[in-house]
Amino acid sequence: MQTRHVEVVIPAEEVSLDGTLSLPERPRGVVVFVHGSGSSRHSPRNRHVAEVLHSQGVATLLFDLLTADEDQTYETRFDIGLLTRRLLLATDWLKTAPAASGLIIGAFASEFAHAMSDLPISRFPVPKLEELPDDVRERILAVQQKSGFIPNTFIVLAHRPDEFRAFFAYYDALMLKASGLSKAEREMIVVATSAVNGCEYCVVAHSAILRIFAKDPLIGDQIAINYRKAPLTPRQRAMLDFAVKVAAESQKVEQSDFEALRAHGFVDEDIWDIGGIAALFALSNRMANVTGMRPNKEFYALGRAQ
Repeated sequence: MQTRHVEVVIPAEEVSLDGTLSLPERPRGVVVFVHGSGSSRHSPRNRHVAEVLHSQGVATLLFDLLTADEDQTYETRFDIGLLTRRLLLATDWLKTAPAASGLIIGAFASEFAHAMSDLPISRFPVPKLEELPDDVRERILAVQQKSGFIPNTFIVLAHRPDEFRAFFAYYDALMLKASGLSKAEREMIVVATSAVNGCEYCVVAHSAILRIFAKDPLIGDQIAINYRKAPLTPRQRAMLDFAVKVAAESQKVEQSDFEALRAHGFVDEDIWDIGGIAALFALSNRMANVTGMRPNKEFYALGRAQ
């Protein structure tokens, strides 16, 4: 697959930032690379990751967050407000670039994500573990012991313990039970519908879980960018078509949708599960967006190694 590389200049308030926009034939989406302090768009690691994305039909934008002079100053390298504005400006520029017109935009962060972890994880008060009811605290600590960190959704939703219990009871009932859907397929539904709903947290977190269940380092990104072009079976494609319809246009669901799923071997209980997962995460997506919930940096690397 041929990839065209274009050197670009991105206006960023009073300065201009150099970048490289790389475009494979008929790109499926574009990923903006956000490098760490002391690095640049010439980072061998980032360029290697970009080449892998190009081979999968995904365009990339590698650009310098700082000018050469700014990168010589310690304070500027770690000015999170400045770096965040630069990222947003570059993203806005990309949306108007003719070569990237209409492409879904994602981001790949390296050390920058560690610095970003100092930003608030919610717009609402975040409770301390010791202040939580025993059952809520025990559930959070059990997740921490298993995963090695506390996913931010647990601590953010714990702001309201009764709603925390209700949400995770429904989550357990849908996502952990025996089902005609595999664990990976359930996560596919979460990623695809969360992408439609524009939920950063759920796309990042559940793409990581999907990579682990599917044992595939690419599938989460592929479904998040455009599930219709992801390497899915016809059965999985039909499943996601229905799930996305439930998430975005549930008023248009009709009997023919059921017949299409049955033709791929789904029974009515499976169809309920697909709809239930899409509906539950429609709630989750909206609450994550309302709270301004931020993904943990740990999610970005999970399941990447084959």
